[in-house]
Amino acid sequence: MLKKVKFAVLLASLLGTAGIAGAGGGLSGGSTEVTQLANNAELVAVAQNGVQQVQNQIRQITHEIEMITNQVTMIQDMVRNTLSLPNQLFGDIMGSVDEVKNVLARTQGVAHSLGDIDGLFKSRFWTPAQMTGMKTTTDFQKEYSTIQETQRETIRSSMNATGVIYDQYTSDADLLKQLQEKAGSAEGRNQLLQMELQLMAFSSRQLLRLQELSMMQMTNYGATLEAERAKEDMAKEQDAKAWDASKIPHYGPAPLNTSKW
Repeated sequence: MLKKVKFAVLLASLLGTAGIAGAGGGLSGGSTEVTQLANNAELVAVAQNGVQQVQNQIRQITHEIEMITNQVTMIQDMVRNTLSLPNQLFGDIMGSVDEVKNVLARTQGVAHSLGDIDGLFKSRFWTPAQMTGMKTTTDFQKEYSTIQETQRETIRSSMNATGVIYDQYTSDADLLKQLQEKAGSAEGRNQLLQMELQLMAFSSRQLLRLQELSMMQMTNYGATLEAERAKEDMAKEQDAKAWDASKIPHYGPAPLNTSKW
C-alpha cells in the first residue's frame, strides 16, 4: 500500500511539473524546453514502474488462485466422501468463500489501478502528436473498465444460478446470511463449491488478459520514453549550439573615414 501511495504522489508530482515549463525568449527558452522534456521522460519511466508493480500483483494473485482452487477441490472431495462433519465443512466452505471474495476484489483493484495509470497519464501528458508514435491504438481505460464490468456481471449471474440473490442493492450482511444458509445443506455446499471453482477459473482468464494488456501498456510507454529522450537529446544539442553562438564575438564593418586630407 505504501508503494502505491508513493507512486501516486510521484506520478502526480511529475504530471504537475510536466506542464509547468513556460515560454521564454533567447537561451532561456531552450533551457526550459530541455527541462520539460526531461520531466516528460521521467514521467514515462514512473508510469512504467507503476505498471510493473501491478504486474507483480497479477502474478501473486494468479498463484493464490491456484492454491484456492486446490483447496476448494479438496473440500469438494471431503463433501463427496463425507470425511468431515457438517460443522467442519461449513467452516471450510465459508473460509474458502472469503478467499474467493478477496481474490475477486483484488482483481478488480488491479484493473482499476492500470486504468487509472493510463487515464491520468494520457489526460495530462500525451498529445495527439505523441499518440501517433504509439505501437497500438488500444483504449486501455475502456478495456479495463470492460473487464471490471464483466467481472461484476459474472459474479452476479454465478451467485444467482446457485439461488443467492446478489445485485447492487444486496448488502454484505445479507449476502453473508444467504451464503451461510446455502452452506448449511449438502446440496447448497456443493453448489457453493462449484460456483467458487467457476469464479476462480474466470478470474484466471481475466488476469491473463490483464497481463496481456499491461504488457501492451509497457510497450507504448517504452516507445514514448525513447521518443522523449531523443527529443531531449536534440533540444540539449540545439541549446548548446545556441550558447556557443552567443559567445562568438561579432565584428561589424569598419567605419568609413570621412576626414578630409
